[in-house]
Amino acid sequence: EPLRQLAQGGLVQATSLESLGNPNRISGFDAIFLHLVDLNLQTESWMLPLLSTALSQGIALICDTDDPYFFAADGCAFDDKIAPHLNLMRRLCGSAHLLTVTTAPLKQEFSSMARAVAVVPNMVDVDHPPRRSRGEQRVRIGWCGGPTHADDLAMFLPAMAELQRRHPVDFVIFGMFDRNFDQTVVRARKVPAAQRASDPSLAAFGRMADALEGINFQHFPSVPYPEFPQRLAELNFDIGVCPLLDTRFNRCRSAVKFYQYTAARTVTVASNVVSYQNECSLLADNTRDSWVSVLEPLVVNAQLRAEALAKQISYVRNHRSWQAGLPLYHQLFTRVCAAVQGRRT
Repeated sequence: EPLRQLAQGGLVQATSLESLGNPNRISGFDAIFLHLVDLNLQTESWMLPLLSTALSQGIALICDTDDPYFFAADGCAFDDKIAPHLNLMRRLCGSAHLLTVTTAPLKQEFSSMARAVAVVPNMVDVDHPPRRSRGEQRVRIGWCGGPTHADDLAMFLPAMAELQRRHPVDFVIFGMFDRNFDQTVVRARKVPAAQRASDPSLAAFGRMADALEGINFQHFPSVPYPEFPQRLAELNFDIGVCPLLDTRFNRCRSAVKFYQYTAARTVTVASNVVSYQNECSLLADNTRDSWVSVLEPLVVNAQLRAEALAKQISYVRNHRSWQAGLPLYHQLFTRVCAAVQGRRT
């Protein structure tokens, strides 16, 4: 997306590596820009010769990541899927002239693997995205995320249960799993403790399923990423929640969900943890009472929601929009390419 935006502005010319095929065709390029997972066992056979040729010709190699792949996400057993690729990913980190990441903790995690690491925050289109329609009678509180957030959601759910005891509030889950979510929740509650304990993913989902008992909720499956802004707007959240436990993996996460909610014109409440501190204006400690105390005034007061949303829109527009952030990418590309070419000559 950054490359597409920069190309639209006439600042770069971007060509996909897949379209080149032959490593010898990269002559004349200034830089190669990869996501960390682009180098894996499936791409190794053609990617490594291409990168070797590029480095020998003095072409800048810039790599990007938004996740600390070298240790597992909490409550998610994906090691078996990531582990076969880790050596190649380390090789890419070590070869790149620059690694771009989205948060300061992520920079710290990668500082020993790469020669240079720069923070470029996630960005959104805050002024021209699909926007929600409003107009619902009942307040809708929404959450969106994937299965690595099962324990984060489980932590928040007691507050949601308390709010529903006090007020007529709808709760919406967007994502997590795509199909048969309601039935899977019911089945997960029946899984014996010993079986849960044998699988971190199952254990985390089970804790979330237990916490959902008694809560009235709707589930909507995830969609392909290009469709995400439109779907988020259609779900029409009055309040978007970003619960996040304070763990090593979570400290590396960015506040991108806050930016996405804001772009859809949904006011956000997030956990009072490093990912959202100095970003989101409405923070709750990770306790039931704290979440309720922050959310309840927003539930009962539409004007308060509007005022808080206006403040959040202003922050995202000034600091996390494409307009604000693209100069960072352009500056990095320009400086890295100049430095690499300078060493060559």
